[in-house]
Amino acid sequence: MQIVLSAQAREVGVQPSQPAPTAGEDKGASDVRQHRGVQRLRRRRHREGARLYYGDTLGIQTSIENEILTLHLAGDRPTIVYPKPDHVPAAYTILNFRVDDVERAVDELTTGGVALERYEGFEQDERGIFRGGGPYIGWFKDPAGNVLAVLQER
Repeated sequence: MQIVLSAQAREVGVQPSQPAPTAGEDKGASDVRQHRGVQRLRRRRHREGARLYYGDTLGIQTSIENEILTLHLAGDRPTIVYPKPDHVPAAYTILNFRVDDVERAVDELTTGGVALERYEGFEQDERGIFRGGGPYIGWFKDPAGNVLAVLQER
């Protein structure tokens, strides 16, 4: 799928899972080192999950440098993806991908296991594509709950 960034977004946060606190936990130096090691492992796991989603599922070229995942979007717009412990997904679309054929893009996404979102007040067809005013749009979420969309100009 050929996807092109049409938004001005430059960063995408992902929510790493937090360890469950345990009662009476000792916060000694060895625990701190162990905690830091666990946090590095979690960041690596979430970075790899984001790389697989954006790279393999969405077909975006990715790279990792200094433990930071970069999406290489069309138009020479590198966008970084990083773990953020207090991440809360935005209530709006953070990335729009311009496509030539929204139906084909939606079919490729759903074949790849991506579910389209449906929103009250927006008439969407059986595929989940909004065809009201403006561009044709199919909304979906990344694993961190960020809203993304494929859109086709009329």
